[in-house]
Amino acid sequence: MKKILILCLAICMFSSCYAQQIIRAGIYEFNGKRFKVKDLDFKSYNGKNIIIIGNPDYKYQNTPPPLPKVEHPFPMQKKDIQINNDKIRKIIFDVLKENLEKLKKNDENISLSFDLSQNGQILSIGYSLNQKTFISIEDIAEIDKRIKDEIKVNFTGTDYLQYDVISYSMPTILFSKIEL
Repeated sequence: MKKILILCLAICMFSSCYAQQIIRAGIYEFNGKRFKVKDLDFKSYNGKNIIIIGNPDYKYQNTPPPLPKVEHPFPMQKKDIQINNDKIRKIIFDVLKENLEKLKKNDENISLSFDLSQNGQILSIGYSLNQKTFISIEDIAEIDKRIKDEIKVNFTGTDYLQYDVISYSMPTILFSKIEL
């Protein structure tokens, strides 16, 4: 009986290394880039705790960006922001390819919000995901680097010229809805 108990305990311990990880609040550094994880006090649509990950060195991380240049600006229209969401999804799926099936089974999701400059440069990316996840901070660092290296944003119209920083949130990626 004692041997069976020890065997079951060993199986549980070794199988946990393939389980989800809990990403704790704090500052993490990878390849010279820092990421700040904040634990939010609410749950997602599927009842799981949510965290947000951002760049603590971004100057507007904790303060609002400057006000628009005119007193009564026109609001930015999403249709005026030309960003290739499909290419971003492809980058995310490529980085997470080893865990896509697990992410799908676990009903996980990821949301990205961008701060953009007038010239289309991505200034900062914020990530929202489950606290208990198969996505690691290393994965987020790789996604962040690749998006900033590979994605260029364009604007149509002239409303964007009123803003020093343009915010954009892409549609949430629901891993449960992807076809593998």
